[in-house]
Amino acid sequence: MRHKDISVQTRENLSQLSPLLSLTKKCQFLERHERELILEGFLLFLLSI
Repeated sequence: MRHKDISVQTRENLSQLSPLLSLTKKCQFLERHERELILEGFLLFLLSI
């Protein structure tokens, strides 16, 4: 019985953390996307000179 309580508790904790995890994934994706955009802009700038 006690083991079951522990697993339920962990599941609840994880479900509270999941929005945070998806947020960090979005942030990482955005950072990578922004870096690619900056690199593209820099390359276009170099080509236009």
